[in-house]
Amino acid sequence: PLLPATSVDFIVDKPLDNGIEGHIFTDKTAYVQRQHADTVKGKKPALGQKVRARVLYVMPTRNTPFLTLRNIFDTTHPDLQAEQKFKEGDIIDNAQVIKITGRSIHLKLDA
Repeated sequence: PLLPATSVDFIVDKPLDNGIEGHIFTDKTAYVQRQHADTVKGKKPALGQKVRARVLYVMPTRNTPFLTLRNIFDTTHPDLQAEQKFKEGDIIDNAQVIKITGRSIHLKLDA
């Protein structure tokens, strides 16, 4: 499954009124909405151009990925150790940190 923030190669197929239609993984149609389109090296992506994109979400009913070309997943702390404020086993307002993987935290929420 495609998870949010996954980096993929996006091939631009056609411009739309509200964004860009293209494909990933050879045959999987994907979309970039206008507010998530960005310039690549100062220019708008051209038809047929391959650009790096990241998954925002996947529409469940049609399994359609929506991507961003913007660099919104950058961290403000390049050092992962400095960025992490919690460790496994910490209790956070009715939630328990179960696992930390990279920049993701898996929580167990109290019912």
